[in-house]
Amino acid sequence: MKKDIWLLTVIVFFVTVSLTFTSYCIGADATKKPKYTLRLGHCVSDRHAYHLGSVRLAELVKEYTGGEAEIKIYPNFQLGTEQVQNKNVQMGTQDMSLGAINNLAPWYAPLNIFMQPYIFRDREHAFKVADGSVGQSLREGFIKATGMRLVTFFEYGWRCIANNKRPINKVDDFKGILVRVPKNAVMIDTYNALGAQATPIAWGETFNALQQGVVDGFEGTPPIVLDLKFYEVIKYLSLSNTFYGFSNIVINEKTFQKLPQSVQDAILRAAKEAENYQRELSIKQHNDAGSELNKKGVIVNNIDDLNPFRQKVQKVWTKYESQIGKELFDAVVAVK
Repeated sequence: MKKDIWLLTVIVFFVTVSLTFTSYCIGADATKKPKYTLRLGHCVSDRHAYHLGSVRLAELVKEYTGGEAEIKIYPNFQLGTEQVQNKNVQMGTQDMSLGAINNLAPWYAPLNIFMQPYIFRDREHAFKVADGSVGQSLREGFIKATGMRLVTFFEYGWRCIANNKRPINKVDDFKGILVRVPKNAVMIDTYNALGAQATPIAWGETFNALQQGVVDGFEGTPPIVLDLKFYEVIKYLSLSNTFYGFSNIVINEKTFQKLPQSVQDAILRAAKEAENYQRELSIKQHNDAGSELNKKGVIVNNIDDLNPFRQKVQKVWTKYESQIGKELFDAVVAVK
């Protein structure tokens, strides 16, 4: 009997020591201070697929580096507009930024291929271009031209026309509508070609410009209209699908190269997984946004025939074929 009690006491002692040691190790790991911290900023809310994709990236980087590296995310213009953040990343005063690809094109003109109106047949086509040899070639050229690395091709999605004058059902409906556009030459040329009056205004000023009647409408995705409460200042959303947009996380290349190879590999691995996650989430948000906007009083309409719109913007393609190369256009169109 005494022997049994002694044996039980020994077992309890070792189990207690083991649990205490394990608890200590877990606690120590949980409080482990990252060796590398990267700041990532963007300009939308924490509800948007942009942000949720960034959060997924940060989670995976932490997991794949065993806590050695972390990404801190700053949404809602905390670090400035997209243009300001991109410039800061290029200068090395900010590590990473996330924004629409049209705001990167001024640094590297070939990216304007992604902003050509109606160049993508559908999402699958767009993804295959970005993820294939065309996208890889542009990634390499972007690093050389800018000193920044394209880490992801997140989905921005189908860019449509929102306005206060009328639904857009045919090309002629664009006449007389002042449309806010980004400061991107392709987008300005496109809406002018469609008959609207393209008016470049900084993104942060767009809501007030609509509220004050400076412009009649703007172009953007249904989730953006919903997420940033543009339904308070617009009446109509027409699913023109004029552009299919990507959004990109970029990182300063010198910053990236200073990281250990293991951390670099973890970031690229995490980026691909986060990219797939974000695209699926963005598609769902696009599908849900139309019905939500309807509930909030916005009249949402599909356009039965987009061919007249495609024909109207062919001169835009012709102009940019001479600037960024017809071979690049042919390569995108040829992707099956």
